[in-house]
Amino acid sequence: MNKIVIIGNGFDLAHGLKTSYKDLMNFIKEDANLDSRKAGDCGNIHYDLDDGNNYIAFRRHNTVKVNHDFTTCGKNPSIYFTQLFKEYNQYEKWVDLESLYFRLIKENLTKLDNVDLINKEFNYLKRLLEKYLFEEVENKLPNSLSNFRECFFDSYKTERLLGILNFNYTQKAISYHLKYWEKELYHDSFSLINIHGQLNSNKNPIIFGYGDDNSNEYKAIQAKEKKELLINFKTFQYLRTSNYHRVLAMLELEKDIKIEIIGHSCGLSDKTLLKTLFQHPNVKKIEFRYHDNEEKYFENIYNISRIFDDNILMREKMVSLSETEIIPKLNIEL
Repeated sequence: MNKIVIIGNGFDLAHGLKTSYKDLMNFIKEDANLDSRKAGDCGNIHYDLDDGNNYIAFRRHNTVKVNHDFTTCGKNPSIYFTQLFKEYNQYEKWVDLESLYFRLIKENLTKLDNVDLINKEFNYLKRLLEKYLFEEVENKLPNSLSNFRECFFDSYKTERLLGILNFNYTQKAISYHLKYWEKELYHDSFSLINIHGQLNSNKNPIIFGYGDDNSNEYKAIQAKEKKELLINFKTFQYLRTSNYHRVLAMLELEKDIKIEIIGHSCGLSDKTLLKTLFQHPNVKKIEFRYHDNEEKYFENIYNISRIFDDNILMREKMVSLSETEIIPKLNIEL
């Protein structure tokens, strides 16, 4: 059987990379573009949204419940960051950055000034994300990653690797694995596709946005005929490069394909692409590999079921829990 491997953020986390939501939020709140001179007496954290006079400022408060609480201050408003900080402080857990964007766009459909501000804030968050991953993660990884060699891919003894679909922005960890896979396990047309782009790349810029363009809510947004409402949807960002068409071509190379998912939660923010993959007639099996316990397996199966139009087809393709290989967590200290 020919295999396509989907790589998500869990892959990086298992290798000890600091790519969790908490890591990013700590960077946003503590290190990103702190400029008290611009924020003035108003606050102590400042975001310059468009390298001009359009900025937002926040005041940091120490509270009993959370380490830092943030409130907007000054004349310049904030919608996205205000809600992001509010939910992070309230729930102290993962807030889907892309789903939050989608929700705020839905709430402001008739308020184009608000939509413009949300887009500026979201684009600024995208720049912060790229800066953090390049400077604090990718750039600090050692060139020699010997502990990475024994990890996920020992099972590739009877399967040819048709391709890797990398949803991460980071590259160094997956590139190291490629050096050590046995060449005879590669398909003749093997390709690594960095579907969501690469850090600091003009040819393959990072894609960051929402990816469910099949819902009735999205169709309602599209019907508004306002381009500002569609700027940060992945369905259009995929057209910046040929990567999406490369995925389609890879699916047509063989008639018997297995998809193996490593570290990707299969949430709705990537539904557009995942639906194309999962429901393709050449894809016969889908295996979600987990590293913790069987609860993780089912959590992601629930997400995968939301991708499919037909649950009968989903059950036919999914590899059962009893036949799924567990991934050991590496806990590598970098």
